[in-house]
Amino acid sequence: MEKSIIHSLSLYDEYQTLPILLIISIEGYLNEEIKSKFRSNEGSFLMEANCQFCANRCCVMSSESILGSIDEYPLDKLVALAYCFIDAENSSHRDDPTIKSFFDLINE
Repeated sequence: MEKSIIHSLSLYDEYQTLPILLIISIEGYLNEEIKSKFRSNEGSFLMEANCQFCANRCCVMSSESILGSIDEYPLDKLVALAYCFIDAENSSHRDDPTIKSFFDLINE
């Protein structure tokens, strides 16, 4: 998270606008206290934290937050992207067109 803040502030220095951060948490949260800082909107796979000092929005995706969305076909593009990072080796969604396109990009 610290590196994200540093990069956000350097982007602000260069472009005079705060970015939107998307963090894909591959290994989950360090602890429940950190997890409690993020709120989720019902029906959304994005969890958000208040980080007005370094970003317009700070969104986190984790295996837990996308769990309710991985049974959709085709997968939402952001869910598919997070899924590739979080569980690419064990992917049961290799036939999903979005997942296929990500793997094709990776293998180019």
